[in-house]
Amino acid sequence: MIQDESDSEYETIRVRTGHPSLRDPSELPIVAEHGYSGQRKVLWAKMDTGADVNIIAAKVVERLGLSSKVTKSHVGLGEIGGNAVELDQKVTISFWAGRKNLFCEEVDFFILKEQQDTDTDGIPDVLLGLPELRKHHMITIDPDFANEPEEGLEVLAKRAEDEVNGEPRPAIFLGKKYPQVVKR
Repeated sequence: MIQDESDSEYETIRVRTGHPSLRDPSELPIVAEHGYSGQRKVLWAKMDTGADVNIIAAKVVERLGLSSKVTKSHVGLGEIGGNAVELDQKVTISFWAGRKNLFCEEVDFFILKEQQDTDTDGIPDVLLGLPELRKHHMITIDPDFANEPEEGLEVLAKRAEDEVNGEPRPAIFLGKKYPQVVKR
């Protein structure tokens, strides 16, 4: 990104060289400690800018030795297309992320219970939602794509916050992997 000194809307940032696909990963390794042994374990997490909460599969919680740390907590999520997801458990996990080994302390993850083996389905078992990604500056949105639309065009799909009064319902897309997804 080149900064025009006359344009105060932009700032200079470092961008990794190489093909754009190499600088725009959608997953990152996070490192968490096992609940009993204290050994450091890697969890590949999908950076999900469409998710309003963090999600972790129940089997990963168990493998991390954190089953005793699970608490009751309810969240109702909406999926694109109107499906509803109700989750009633969460676990709080601290982890390290990135080249700088950033410590992310006490991050809440809602727990999804799998109904089948999900180790070979190609769907992530750990999702970091947009609020957590923003909190730790884990993503950068190219300012050239964070713009208002051209004036005069008809809006066919509104912003979520424009559809309701106040805060939109938390959203995430889970597909059919988990039994908590209820078709409406």
